[in-house]
Amino acid sequence: MNTYQNYFQPHNFRTMSKVESDCQILYMLYFRTVPHPKPSKAARGKIAIFNNESGEAQCISCDETVKDNCGHGNLERHIHVNHKDWRQTLDNYKRGSFGAMDRFVQVHKIVSDKAKGIFGWIEWIVMADLPITIVDNPIYRKRSNLPPTNYKTITKYMEKLLEIVQRNIKRDLPPTFGIIFDGWTCDSEHYIGVFATWSRNDGSVVKRLIACGVQDLPETEEAKKSFGFAAEDIGDYLFDVLALYDRDFTSVEFASGDNAYVNGKLMKLMSDWIWDKKRLQRKIPLVGCSAHRLHLAVQFLLSENSDWNRVIQKVHTLMVDLRSIKNRPKLAVVTALAPVIRQDTRWNSTYAMLVRYIKLCEETDHFKTCIGLSTKTMNLVFTFTGRVNEYSVVCVIKRTLE
Repeated sequence: MNTYQNYFQPHNFRTMSKVESDCQILYMLYFRTVPHPKPSKAARGKIAIFNNESGEAQCISCDETVKDNCGHGNLERHIHVNHKDWRQTLDNYKRGSFGAMDRFVQVHKIVSDKAKGIFGWIEWIVMADLPITIVDNPIYRKRSNLPPTNYKTITKYMEKLLEIVQRNIKRDLPPTFGIIFDGWTCDSEHYIGVFATWSRNDGSVVKRLIACGVQDLPETEEAKKSFGFAAEDIGDYLFDVLALYDRDFTSVEFASGDNAYVNGKLMKLMSDWIWDKKRLQRKIPLVGCSAHRLHLAVQFLLSENSDWNRVIQKVHTLMVDLRSIKNRPKLAVVTALAPVIRQDTRWNSTYAMLVRYIKLCEETDHFKTCIGLSTKTMNLVFTFTGRVNEYSVVCVIKRTLE
């Protein structure tokens, strides 16, 4: 015959310490409990742990039976050893994340082998940055324990997964938010990444990637004549992105991007659209990229000193020459360090190039140990004589940029 033993009153926290209350809540969450069977006033509001004839309580999370006693030590030990997430479970209960029936009814999700296999392929492709066609590659299939599939199936489920992610983002998006965007070109294709950002009531900042794709080229001949990734073209792309989430330019509180003329014009076009379509007099401010502003300041600083400009250009020319097919092997014999050049789209590349030059000079005794370098290349190596000690200038520029 089933019995009710070891009753307590978990909701009356006034007469209990915090530790006792937490323990009793855990008993409630992990073991089957029922209202106290005695009808007396003293038992009113109390609950009892449900034990079988052998005095064992059954865990509703893992179905294991545990011998119970008056101190509930075995129950507490079982929770701590077998359920490592008990702290999170307790926190969720205290925050009200549990429903009224959660401690009586548990739903176990059953995931099919097909779903696990599809998820495995998608995770592998996305996280390892692999092409989708690997699912048709016989070598990948042979060395993987994932069930075989094909390109069309994976593409279909990735598109469905994208729809789910977009729905989740759409549900979380507030009425107004800021956007952060930037563009780049790769293999003759122009990409634009767009983030939505906002702050919660607790002060935390949220940032969600809402788009990252190729900017579509115009289809008609007339449109091709005026297309050139101008402000109007970027604005069309942003409008289409916001439309995916049932938003438009009125939802944009601010935008953050490069301090470029095209972005300033874009903000004016977006503000004009709000007035023309919604009759709202509101300007969308452009929060310029701080890294870009710092880069512009550095460029201005370097342009003010003609000696610095000449030295930096000379280092760049030397690095380009050292990367040639003839000089690179000769440098590799002496050091494993590779030449680094300055790039306009990498704002810290000037500093990185100067640091690498100084390290190469230290490793190669100012390239004296590099046998076989051409006279043209050696003429680019800085000297320590003349009007300006060029190597010292490089060290000064490096310290300044630090």
